Amino acid sequence: MELKQLRYFLQVAEYLNFSRAAEQLYISQPALSYQIAELERELGVELFVRDRRKVYLTPAGKALLEPARELLSRAEGLPQVARQSSGGPGGHLRIAFDDTEDHFELIGVTQAVADFALSHSHVQLDLERLPFTECADRVIYGELDLAFLILRHRERLPPDLISRPVYRSRLVMVVREDCPAQTCEEAIRSLDLLLVQAKPRGNSRILKALEDMGLEPYLIASSVVGIIAQRLVRKLCPDCEEVAETTEDEKQMLGEHVKMVHKAKGCPLCNYTGYRGRMAIHEIIQIDKQVRKMIQNGASSEEIEEYAVANQGMRTLKECSLQLVQEGITTVEELRKIAYYS
Repeated sequence: MELKQLRYFLQVAEYLNFSRAAEQLYISQPALSYQIAELERELGVELFVRDRRKVYLTPAGKALLEPARELLSRAEGLPQVARQSSGGPGGHLRIAFDDTEDHFELIGVTQAVADFALSHSHVQLDLERLPFTECADRVIYGELDLAFLILRHRERLPPDLISRPVYRSRLVMVVREDCPAQTCEEAIRSLDLLLVQAKPRGNSRILKALEDMGLEPYLIASSVVGIIAQRLVRKLCPDCEEVAETTEDEKQMLGEHVKMVHKAKGCPLCNYTGYRGRMAIHEIIQIDKQVRKMIQNGASSEEIEEYAVANQGMRTLKECSLQLVQEGITTVEELRKIAYYS
């Protein structure tokens, strides 16, 4: 039996869905099924009942849950025990990363931190993801040793913080060397574009951004085939989430009929964040004939969004996140961050 098999078992037990568990573990679904089957073979019992419609735990699987969690928790503490007993130089470094949806920009930084951890095995690293302002505040108050942040054009660091640029990035459009398009406008005219907006501000704002770049409405209408706004929402940890009565402020956001909400608490299984895993929400506008006509006639972003809601069945990011709160999948804090503070 391997520890990774127990991790895989707990992930499947959490989602009761092999495909979703495999996505969270970043492995293929057949590989996950094989590891679970190997674990069942070694234990001599079935842990899950699988049929075409659903997956659920057997009595043996339910009995294994708590021992597996306890064993993994103890295993995660072994490196610290080894460091303390080795007599080597120790230390404790608290690092936070900007909790941005543009997480690809931090890939190089996280790899550097991983390399540091490998070469400094006696240093204990505490890593977490936090909103931009919280990262800065906690460094100021000594609750963090350092933070890696993505500075956008409107964001500034407090003057009492020392910062060093790690790298700069920019968004560019690239074409093949043999592409006949010689200018940005010609390139856009020659392509069908599906625009993806990673920010939580709604996808109709992209059209305004294209107009601000100097592109003519007819060019936008003829080239863009669809717009997607997307956002990752943190999911509550199922092992420590709490249920509480809604406050007056929460009732104003959720509606008077919502009496209870789920809240984040924190436990060892979620690294005391109260959240475990994420899920994507999307807001999609199809550029159909009517939307093209509206763009050419200079309709506002709000008018286009209203049309998409009424005629295309589009659900806004706010509506998607609101539903997740009502279903107990995420928290009001996530709803505020997505729908109100963007």
